[in-house]
Amino acid sequence: MNPSLIIFGIQSVVRLGRMSSDALEQQARDDKAIFPEIKKPEFNKMVFVNGFFNKDENTKYVTGVNAPYREYWEGTASKRDANSLDALFTAANKITAERGGNLNQSLAPSAAVLVKQWDHKSEPLSPWARVILTAGDIALEYVAINPTILGGNGNGEKLIIAYAMNLSALLQDNGKFGFKEGFAQRLSAMFLRAGLKTINDHPEWVVSEEHAVTLIANTVKPLVDALPTDITSQLKWQELADALMGPVASAALQTVANHQTAFLGSDFAPEKAVGVVTRALFLEAAKDGLGDEFTKEGLLGLYTAALGVAAEQPLLFLGDGSDPEDKFTQELFTTFMTILKDSPPPFDKEVGVALIGASLEAVGSNAHRFTGEGKPWEQAAADIVKSLTTNLSSAITINKNIKNVFSKSQLTEFGRIVLMHVVQTPRMLLGTKNAAWDGVIVAIANAMKVDDKLLLTGDDWLQIVSVASEEAAANPARLFKLDVNNPDSVLAGELISTVLKSASKILLTPDLSARTVLYGKTLRESIIVTLRATSGNPEAAHASISKIDDLVTELNTFVARNSERYGNKEWMRLFRVLLSNVLDGRSTPVLDTDKVEELLKGGL
Repeated sequence: MNPSLIIFGIQSVVRLGRMSSDALEQQARDDKAIFPEIKKPEFNKMVFVNGFFNKDENTKYVTGVNAPYREYWEGTASKRDANSLDALFTAANKITAERGGNLNQSLAPSAAVLVKQWDHKSEPLSPWARVILTAGDIALEYVAINPTILGGNGNGEKLIIAYAMNLSALLQDNGKFGFKEGFAQRLSAMFLRAGLKTINDHPEWVVSEEHAVTLIANTVKPLVDALPTDITSQLKWQELADALMGPVASAALQTVANHQTAFLGSDFAPEKAVGVVTRALFLEAAKDGLGDEFTKEGLLGLYTAALGVAAEQPLLFLGDGSDPEDKFTQELFTTFMTILKDSPPPFDKEVGVALIGASLEAVGSNAHRFTGEGKPWEQAAADIVKSLTTNLSSAITINKNIKNVFSKSQLTEFGRIVLMHVVQTPRMLLGTKNAAWDGVIVAIANAMKVDDKLLLTGDDWLQIVSVASEEAAANPARLFKLDVNNPDSVLAGELISTVLKSASKILLTPDLSARTVLYGKTLRESIIVTLRATSGNPEAAHASISKIDDLVTELNTFVARNSERYGNKEWMRLFRVLLSNVLDGRSTPVLDTDKVEELLKGGL
């Protein structure tokens, strides 16, 4: 299809659609008969087209190597298929309108004639007519919002041209319209609507016509090719498309807009990867159908996350040619959907989807760091999510109050923090059965179970997990090593739990509980100090757990009893000094005012 001819036809339909019938009739009465030939009662499209292009001044448009419409012409006449006739009819109107000197004024009368010729006919519409009318109808929805969407060879025109070229390739030349063709038109129309909306939302988006053609072809055609042959399955496939295609197209185009550099490169790998991910999504959804809203939202959340990776790392989804390209991606969807379905609240819905998205993005974007270790990158990403959801949900089940500490965004951030350190230090994840990252999650989750007094906030826990992840990355085999015989036993978790339990003891003493400083920021910093001090000496830490318990209890009681003289700053200074003393194997001195003053002045 000739791009300029496509735009003329669509602009004509848009112009016609924006005019009321009264205004159109008035313009027709005032018109200087720009198209006198086609207003005759005996009008015949074939006769008109052949007569127009056989005129000396018009043959250049259909004959010769550089003729713009030669694909529709044969010898001295139009090709006899309906598509060629309609295309040349549109071309004749365009040429005549341009010669009339007022293209904008001529658009509506031209469209009125075109639509009239295409309407009320017993024979099927040609692909040309169907493409132009459908695109024009969709464009009408957006021209009112953005009048420039069809002007100046901008993004709107490029996207519409890409849509038209792809749809015309999916329709039969004879104009016969079956279920498959209707499905193709429906999907393409949804994609165009999503594209025009994306242009409105992202006016800075740079659209390459060539890449847009490839993107739409790789996204829509595989879905059309996968259409089942029996009518019952076709109807289910159609229902699935109606539910998913609009959001899917929007997500795909948003990804393009957000990754412009990747999509405007010289090759088309990102566009192909988007197509592979899209088809895999539909095939996954088709297995069990969309039984409830969560499944739909869950699939779309996974789809969006996978698209982000596909944009930057397309080869991860294109395979090596030995298997169908979407087999791996469909397995990826299956794996993660299974994790979601098996996860208890709040990890079975948006929190779980967000965690999966973060994992896919973090691990997938750094997949090169995980190759050659015997575990595919996507399995590593799935393992992290499964560990997060399993261990955190266990903590919430045991300590039901802890769920009130975390917002959904904080639970997601918990996963992001662990992931950030994992991708920077892959040895936390690979090369050992007792991966340090799992130890971090288990340690923090176990500690959460004992904070039944809610002495820490969600933000406190996030800072603790950040330090824990950092220490695990630096020394993965120390505080965060999992015991194969006791998978719930992680030294770091025992240390954090010890500090938390000791901090809670004072709450049982009414006259001291109101004076304690060991909660919130002070408690958080105490835990962080403990992790940093013990990460280099796990043997001493393991041997000193009971002494650390005694230290925290005694120091907490002393500061509370002397609250008028000592506060959180003194607590922290004393704790740093005395913890070092414990880890060095020395006994903790009896705390009284004289000894505390000595310690605060730097003596021990």
